Amino acid sequence: MTMFSGENTVIAGGTFTHVTHNYPASSSSEGMKKLQGMIAHGAFHNSGERYDPPKCHPRTRLAVLKVIMNWVEVVEKTCFILWVYGPAGAGKSAIAQTIAEYYYGLRILAGSFFFSRTAPGRNDSGRLVATLAYQLVTMIPDMRSHVESALEHDPMVLTRSLEAQMGALIIGPLNHTFPKGRADLKAPDARLVIIDGLDECLDHGAQRYILKVIHATVGRLSVPLSFLVFSRPEQQIRDTFNTQGMSAITTSLVLDEFFEPDADIAIFLNSKFDDIKANHPFRSQIPPDWPPPIAIQRLVEKSSGQFIYASTVVKYVESTRHRPMQRLDVILGRTSRGRDTPFAELDNLYTLILDLVEQPDEVLKVLSFVILEQTSTVQKTVKLVEQLFEYESGYLYEILLDVHSILFVPPPDLDHRASKSLRLFHASFGDFLTDKHRSGKFHVDAGKAHALLTQALVKQLPTGRTLSIGMTPCQELSCEALGSHCLLSSPTVELMECLFNCNLQLFFRFHIDHGTLVDFLPALFSWFKKQIPLLRSYFPADASRHSLYNYHLSSWECCVLQSLECYPDPTYTRRLLAVLTTYIGRTNSIYSVNLHGSSGLVRFQYEKFYTHGLGLQGMVNHNPAVISADREYQDMLADFLMDGSRAGRYHVSGETYRDLVQHIIAYLEKCVPRSLAYSPMTELNIHRRSYAPNDSFPQIAQQKLESCTKSLPVFISKTPYSSEFALFLRLAAGRLLADGVLKGFSLQPRGLIHLRNSNVPFIFQ
Repeated sequence: MTMFSGENTVIAGGTFTHVTHNYPASSSSEGMKKLQGMIAHGAFHNSGERYDPPKCHPRTRLAVLKVIMNWVEVVEKTCFILWVYGPAGAGKSAIAQTIAEYYYGLRILAGSFFFSRTAPGRNDSGRLVATLAYQLVTMIPDMRSHVESALEHDPMVLTRSLEAQMGALIIGPLNHTFPKGRADLKAPDARLVIIDGLDECLDHGAQRYILKVIHATVGRLSVPLSFLVFSRPEQQIRDTFNTQGMSAITTSLVLDEFFEPDADIAIFLNSKFDDIKANHPFRSQIPPDWPPPIAIQRLVEKSSGQFIYASTVVKYVESTRHRPMQRLDVILGRTSRGRDTPFAELDNLYTLILDLVEQPDEVLKVLSFVILEQTSTVQKTVKLVEQLFEYESGYLYEILLDVHSILFVPPPDLDHRASKSLRLFHASFGDFLTDKHRSGKFHVDAGKAHALLTQALVKQLPTGRTLSIGMTPCQELSCEALGSHCLLSSPTVELMECLFNCNLQLFFRFHIDHGTLVDFLPALFSWFKKQIPLLRSYFPADASRHSLYNYHLSSWECCVLQSLECYPDPTYTRRLLAVLTTYIGRTNSIYSVNLHGSSGLVRFQYEKFYTHGLGLQGMVNHNPAVISADREYQDMLADFLMDGSRAGRYHVSGETYRDLVQHIIAYLEKCVPRSLAYSPMTELNIHRRSYAPNDSFPQIAQQKLESCTKSLPVFISKTPYSSEFALFLRLAAGRLLADGVLKGFSLQPRGLIHLRNSNVPFIFQ
């Protein structure tokens, strides 16, 4: 195929064995001379023009070859056409070459034609029939007189239509040679025609016409001539094979993960690297354990089941003018490639495919989405992409017609059990598009692409006052992916305009309900702050557009206040908020029993917090019930809740901390030290089923005690000093110290409690 025309190219290795035809003698008739003049010499499987063609490396592609050979060797078959298809670089030509060489040696190969987009005479249908007819004559000499007769009868037959040529030069001569059909056949008789790279015939109409002529030929032959066709899954070829008459005599074989190409690629790479270590001029400098298994694994993953990537890597690394270890480091990204072009062959393939695209801007937008969107769990279906980019129904199929060889586009009638997501066949294609030096005019600027995608996602955000239960997949995608893409975006004027013209309240609500807001919100608002200088230059006369931070902060705060309305117990809520706004060691932890006012209420409260929380990452209401928050998000929450003008009745003030301290001390005086011996279930609000059999109540009580004693000094430090509060602490501490509860504490001046030998950061005023 195109990438290998006239080059010493190997997709899957092997040793080339050159086999020559027994060409007709030079004393050919005038008709045979005309036939020879219309032959595409480079289309033969053993043509000198294709010297050292790609073929399957030893011990690879065995499963695929077995399936094809089984089909070839069944004489009494009903399907006389086998279509083998796969994405660009899957190794189709290597498989075709291997099959051709094998059956040529057995004299079963009747003829072959290897198309090539860049080779004149091999990129159109004009020489196809003449080339096949010539090979049939060399393999079945009894045909020669009938072919010559046809050429003498109509000297202009080679200018006729493809169908007329096939009838005069192949169908007629074969039927005359074998008038009794199968009864005249002798084993082995040539009965296999191979056509490789049909998609490389430049005229799409000619591709369809060739298949229709093959279909008609099968029905008119008296002998079972089989056609093995290799191509990419281009739309026009797929549509032709799917027509009713064609599908009845065709079986297809897709080169996908079913044949475990990763294992074959690993065999190929290991074999080639062994050759390098054994034969390279710098082999003395290569350690025996090179390359490490992790490097092979990375190369296999990057290949995505396509041999062309592995082949390109090997040809770059095995250069005799360079050190293989350094060249592999370039491939793996460990060192700069400088002016090297290690993926030149692969880049040429990708560029060639994109050059054929009629609407490159729209196609690159879709490809950018497929490559860059890796955060959402929503399937990238055709319908979703059309909704996201506001395309008319069916438009996506139209613009993606020319990229089926690098992108899987699920057909409308795909089995409901199969994945319907758009996906790339080549993992390396994303590297190509985002590297300007490799992709040139097709370069995708990742920052700008993220910005365009963010704008599209903003338009799909759900609207209204609340989130509906049945969001569309596009709305769900928007809520899941908007934050991550915004953070990676270049701050274009269009993106800034878009972000000022949207309301993110339901976006925040979605992540609060799913417990994921903490993952990105601090970073998102930090990104908003960084844009202030840029916004002033974009909108110098409009001060209201100088801060995205202030513009969207109120939306998040509104969501927080709505969440707090879910709690019917304001006292409990204020204590909870005081805990959430305080950083204690690595985690912020207080057990539920320490906060509740009524033991019957606590389980309900915690379940409500879990489903209608404040966007915190984790809250577990079982063994043990720990509240934990990300520090950055906790700081944001604290800034809001400790500002009375913003938090309103949920303001966390010094009095809130005073109440929390008094409640914890009351708990300690009530439950300790009795709980260290045995604590009734009603006191600790423990459900036996929540704990493993080896848990013991005294252990749990000890954990609660440690939680209280660790956090108490921090809460005291946030309480405004007063003589009355100091006296309360002195008296309470005296009682608890006398009971042996506050081990490690000491009384200090002004009645405050200090924790000795502690890593808890706190400052007493």
